[in-house]
Amino acid sequence: MIKYTSYPETHTKLLSQYLIMKKSIRKSESTLNVKANTINLSNMQINLWYSPELQQWRWTLTQDREQMSGQQPILRDAMNDVANSVEYLLDIQQVE
Repeated sequence: MIKYTSYPETHTKLLSQYLIMKKSIRKSESTLNVKANTINLSNMQINLWYSPELQQWRWTLTQDREQMSGQQPILRDAMNDVANSVEYLLDIQQVE
């Protein structure tokens, strides 16, 4: 059973921005050209949710056989962790 809680206004705004960003990513092309290399992002999946019991924003990121996860009490910090993880995966693919 999912338990919904009210989030502070800042978290609600950040979450709505994340959802808008997620929709625009789905609508855009699934490949990204970086320095003449094509990086396939079509199989990357990011999940983000709030755990009221732990009072933490939790996330998972999967792509092919790579999986990363983390948690932070502040939404912005969790989203920065996700961004850093995506950039790390892009760097790895660019080297290959």
